[in-house]
Amino acid sequence: MRLVLVLVCALALQGFLALYFGPTYHGRDDRVYIQLAGQMVEQAWTMQNGGWIHRWAIALPTALSLRVFPGSPRAPWIWPLICSLMTTAMVWGIARKTIGNREAGVAAILLALSPIHLRQSTTLVPEPILACAMLVLAWSLYHRHRGCAWFVVAALAWWFGFVAKIAIVWTCPFVALLWVYDVFVLRYHKGRSWTPFFIVLFSGGFVLSCVYWVARGDAFSWLTTGLCYGQSRPGLASMAHEWALLQRLTYEPFIVLFSPFYAYLMFLGLAALVLLLLRNYVPPGCAGLNRENENPSFWVAFFACALAAFWFSSTSLSAYIPIKANPRYMFVFVPWLALFAGIGLVGLRDYYEDLWCMPLLVRCWWIPFLALAIYAGWVGYYGEDYIRFVGRDGAPWSPAGPNPML
Repeated sequence: MRLVLVLVCALALQGFLALYFGPTYHGRDDRVYIQLAGQMVEQAWTMQNGGWIHRWAIALPTALSLRVFPGSPRAPWIWPLICSLMTTAMVWGIARKTIGNREAGVAAILLALSPIHLRQSTTLVPEPILACAMLVLAWSLYHRHRGCAWFVVAALAWWFGFVAKIAIVWTCPFVALLWVYDVFVLRYHKGRSWTPFFIVLFSGGFVLSCVYWVARGDAFSWLTTGLCYGQSRPGLASMAHEWALLQRLTYEPFIVLFSPFYAYLMFLGLAALVLLLLRNYVPPGCAGLNRENENPSFWVAFFACALAAFWFSSTSLSAYIPIKANPRYMFVFVPWLALFAGIGLVGLRDYYEDLWCMPLLVRCWWIPFLALAIYAGWVGYYGEDYIRFVGRDGAPWSPAGPNPML
């Protein structure tokens, strides 16, 4: 009961802060999504060209919000807030079932009060939806041996993430390695248990192809447009320079991970990895579980594979152009950092509190509140600029006006 109360308090605090600070505006992207949703509500929507048009997981729920709350200026931002709250609940559930009770509460609080998590929960961008879909995918695959239904849920989560943003392909290396592990190492039903996953996966592709063939005459435009969209994006052409490419593949993602919005989660997460890898730390809550659940290696592997795919994958099929390293694109890793940070904080408290410097570090529950204060100052300082930016062309939730995609 106490753990449920911790979760409820974390979700309530996150929801209150998100509603208190109000929506933040990313720029062109959220305006386009809101206009697409407005066109769907007014039944004036057509399948135009552009990478935005394939992100059904953003436009359709936003259109539903506009239909249910037609006059509310906060209506378009209900969907990312719901996804962010679901992400916090998923992190709490994952930590509680597979790691430990105390880690679950700490991870949920750290994520709920994370400045970057709060900001993305009030911004209409695909990253909060993608982060939630990745967690559901990982949770479903973790329970894959309990029945075929979990494989169906995993495939549906993958497709839901795909129609939010094609970056869900970062999970493909882990899925492939997990399939190889089940087939050739565990020899679990000789791989036949994965049949529902692949059936739903290919069925989803077939349905999308039929829809696009009827609507646009090109059955695979949902795939080719998304894969080729990065070639024409401004700012990525500079990656062709050798020095810029070397910077992107070496230290630029580290700069983002150790930026102020990520720093305290990153340091605590690294502490957790040190405990897990060097000291063979097994959280107390894992006592009595089976061999597969004795440590969070599954979640570490999922995070490592997805991060490696982000780090080295390309946004273009004709040239090697890595995705730009910035806090927004790397937001999908924040829930995993919060999960590891919960392990690290509790583990440091349990095993190192006798050292003279550790009581200050491991009992610093003020860290997320300090980060929240920094975030509040950031919103207060830049909030007026956001309002002025939106006020130039009218409210962003209004479907009227020229379409910036054209």
